[in-house]
Amino acid sequence: MMRDLLIEATKKNPFVDFKTNGQFLISGNSIGNDHVEFYEVLKKWCLENAPQDVELSINIPYINTGNSQSLFGLMSMLYSSEKVTNLTIDWHCDEDDADMLEFGQELARHLPNTTFKYTVKECA
Repeated sequence: MMRDLLIEATKKNPFVDFKTNGQFLISGNSIGNDHVEFYEVLKKWCLENAPQDVELSINIPYINTGNSQSLFGLMSMLYSSEKVTNLTIDWHCDEDDADMLEFGQELARHLPNTTFKYTVKECA
């Protein structure tokens, strides 16, 4: 039986809520040294449980280089998966964070035919 994947956030790894209905959320900083293992758990779950339609919502205020490579690996795996035929990515960033917006746009260039939505939040 397929089960949702829920991982609580730590100081260095983001909150993860992957639902078997295709609503996937990654939220919080992603700076852990264990990023390869962390994202490998997500990839393994997706290989076994991802439905045809996936909407991946990413709300990561800060990500370091190693984690960004692991996140891209997860996105690439979903993109090339034979199971996932419709991938939408909802990229969240703060209006004053040009680097995160640019990172999302760079990812979009590497994942053609993927719907990218940008949610830019106003800063107080």
